[in-house]
Amino acid sequence: MDLLADSAYWVDAYRRAGGDALGAKEDWDAKARGFAHKNRRSSYIDQLVDLLALEPGESVFDMGAGSGTLSIPLAQRGHAVVAVDFSTGMLDELAAGARKAGVEVAAFERSWQDDWTDLPCADVAVASRSLIADDLADACAKLESKARSRVAATMPGGETPAVDLRMLRAMGRPASEREQRRGFVAALNYLFASGRRPSVNHIAYPRRWHAPNFQKLLEAAESASRPRDAAERDALRRFVERHATVDAETDECVLDYEQSIVWSCMIWPVPEREACI
Repeated sequence: MDLLADSAYWVDAYRRAGGDALGAKEDWDAKARGFAHKNRRSSYIDQLVDLLALEPGESVFDMGAGSGTLSIPLAQRGHAVVAVDFSTGMLDELAAGARKAGVEVAAFERSWQDDWTDLPCADVAVASRSLIADDLADACAKLESKARSRVAATMPGGETPAVDLRMLRAMGRPASEREQRRGFVAALNYLFASGRRPSVNHIAYPRRWHAPNFQKLLEAAESASRPRDAAERDALRRFVERHATVDAETDECVLDYEQSIVWSCMIWPVPEREACI
């Protein structure tokens, strides 16, 4: 593939994944409070921190920082963090979480499409599950412009918490892990075709749907799967009813199977150029 083909493939994968629908700031503001506790049962952050292999004193530029699920743990480990997100609600949650944790995080409200010229640089720039931009070349260039050493990006490598293939199939949609990897494959092809040489590793862990009660569980399933009509909504409800059970230890409503979540992590050195200051 050449760069133009890779870019076109990326745009197609981005749109197939619903990227065009993910850009509403108000939607992310509304989700902010729930995201503050997003990773409490997941090993994702610990595995990502291990892959970043940060040296003592290295700083991090966290693009798409959200409510601070990565920024705050890094700050707790003693790293200076520049957290960037376009959602005011997310940044408010991040500030509250940082205060509660007793750490400082420099936060800035900015999107992928905005000008980053005045944002501080860091040793490592990270886009953790946040590469939601239709221009892949521009996104990579912007991350590199804020990194002195290297860039890291994680993308779906299979099922994610927001994509349950069983649910999609129950609604009658074609669903495969290969389709979930389209964005990652497009990004990886682009990086190699443009002369970068990323290392690739995978973050994997089991995940089970859970909620305080059946109605909340159904609402979470609908929010993730986004039924398009009444028929899909009814099919999804029947699926959740068939698989819902009660966890004897927590008394929560859970589904009777585990997802195998996979995120693919690409890390590459910043191309030789004038150092970011």
